[in-house]
Amino acid sequence: MAKQKNPGSKITYVDRQDVDETFSDSFDQFSFDGSTLRCTFTVTRFETVKAPASPLEAPPMPNGKRYPVCRLVLTAAAAQQLYVNLSNLAVAIERSHKAQQAAGGTPTVQ
Repeated sequence: MAKQKNPGSKITYVDRQDVDETFSDSFDQFSFDGSTLRCTFTVTRFETVKAPASPLEAPPMPNGKRYPVCRLVLTAAAAQQLYVNLSNLAVAIERSHKAQQAAGGTPTVQ
């Protein structure tokens, strides 16, 4: 959690069920201006490709377009906390991967 400006304050997390989830399959832009980190998350959509006229023809590769789905702006403190949390997650994924390999299974992330 980001550091509180007033240490005597109590902040309670309140979940909102009406907040939609947003799917993203890529990041497009990141910029940091010294006080805020701006991130653009995108999703790729491919055009429909017609089947080839002959079964011997290779199907054409579809073209795609990338669309922004979320622009997230974080304070420097929130960006730092995101970095710490993602670093911890990366370590946990790596440990899980190594444990699964040692056990002879397929690694899974939950």
